[in-house]
Amino acid sequence: MKKKILTLACYGILSLLNTAQAAHYHDDISAFPPWKQGENLGKLELQVSTSSARAYHHFQIGLKLLHTYEFPEAIWSMREAQRHDPEMAMAYWGEIIASQMLVWQASDEELAQSALRRMNANANFSRLSPLEKGMIDAARALISPNPSKLKNFEAGSPTWKFRHKMALLHQQFPNVHAVKVFYGYSILGTRQGVRDFATNAQAITLFKEVLAENPQHPGALHYLLHATENPVQSYLGRFAAETFADVASASIHALHMPSHYYFTLGDWQRVIDINRHALKQSQQRATDLKMSPDTWEFHGQGWVIYALLQQNKEADALKEIDILYSSFAHNPSHTIRRYLLFARAGFLVDSNPSSKEHRAVKQATVDYKDIVSAAVTADIMARAYVGWRTTNKAEVASAAADYKKVMEQDLSILAPPEYDATLIMDQMTQAFASLIDGKHSAAETALKKAVRMEDDMIHEHGIPVVAKPANEMYADYLLQQERYGEALLHYRRTLDYFPKRSAALKGEARAMSEIYNALKL
Repeated sequence: MKKKILTLACYGILSLLNTAQAAHYHDDISAFPPWKQGENLGKLELQVSTSSARAYHHFQIGLKLLHTYEFPEAIWSMREAQRHDPEMAMAYWGEIIASQMLVWQASDEELAQSALRRMNANANFSRLSPLEKGMIDAARALISPNPSKLKNFEAGSPTWKFRHKMALLHQQFPNVHAVKVFYGYSILGTRQGVRDFATNAQAITLFKEVLAENPQHPGALHYLLHATENPVQSYLGRFAAETFADVASASIHALHMPSHYYFTLGDWQRVIDINRHALKQSQQRATDLKMSPDTWEFHGQGWVIYALLQQNKEADALKEIDILYSSFAHNPSHTIRRYLLFARAGFLVDSNPSSKEHRAVKQATVDYKDIVSAAVTADIMARAYVGWRTTNKAEVASAAADYKKVMEQDLSILAPPEYDATLIMDQMTQAFASLIDGKHSAAETALKKAVRMEDDMIHEHGIPVVAKPANEMYADYLLQQERYGEALLHYRRTLDYFPKRSAALKGEARAMSEIYNALKL
């Protein structure tokens, strides 16, 4: 095992990573046909204007795939609809919507503008229904210019404009499922993180109304899981968690999605089983469609590794991360490198520095020269954290120097969640450098800043993007300073964000024990 992993240090960078994509969007692959001919994707129907039955068939499949976040397959289906009926405006609309991953706060603007140009050149707008005109008008708003670089939740942003257009359309067509689902989706696109409970509640109401009439609607099921992916509201997503994977079994992302619900419960074995199954099915899909490993469900692999580490099963976690290392050795693509770096950072943070598993992963470096990505900064921050834990001043200094180089790059290319995470981990890396030099005041200032940014972070569902959560690290520092009450507060805040996280639970227990002992005195 160890020998296999160590061979990967020799792999060099191929080209700049497309950092505009979210961490689990396959940016190395193009559109491909639906797996299983588009069957087993749930049930829905949206009447659209077309002269071709084949175009309509492909559009309906594409719409289901779009809702299940199978974007390459959705785009292929929408383009097939365009091929059968070049005048079908809604086929181009579907491609535009597929370019905007609202829940992930990511987009492919080149794809969006290409679809818009082709729609304007070919579509027959004269035959559209009022509903179709409204949907297309909303899509145009979604990909409109954003010169002020407003965040999605800020009034006037393209996503906010999309939400406003969908709200008006919902007033006009209150009983149309497609309108309700996309209106709810637009609401999720403007939320300020998964703990934006009021915004979540608005979307949840819409999705539940649709599911009461069509319990197999793939969009309502999928987005309901995202709307409830926090410990406070997760109980409202139980139905979706228990049914979505069966309803849309031909969607690999649908197979993964229930783990968002079980993550909020800290049910690590369910998280592991769900994502192992999703990976296996994605491998079968790649075999059936003769595609590369880039299409495998590596996003879920990070969840498996995280869950195993929460169970203190480092040997099992090493076997899982070796799947990523081995895949990268055979195909050193952007997508696999990205997943590997995130998983590696989490492994280094959550494993015991003295274990053989930790040492094996630590020695198996992955070259990321000139890449700007939260996956890279997570890896650098993890190095700094491990250096601080093991009092390796040279390692902390090296990591801090590497992070400084990243911060000199153009960070505007990062999607909002990655941008936030990069700034947070910058403060944390500075804190580690200060701590190892004995500069506690500077370290605490940096940690407090990181905590404030983490509390305001836009997108933090699922496993941590910031591999060592800022609140948890600040709590560790406070514990060392014997400020037990403050430490307890930040451990509990960490657990609000990442339920049943092992390190935070242990820290919480120690802080409570110290407080109890002090009270006895």
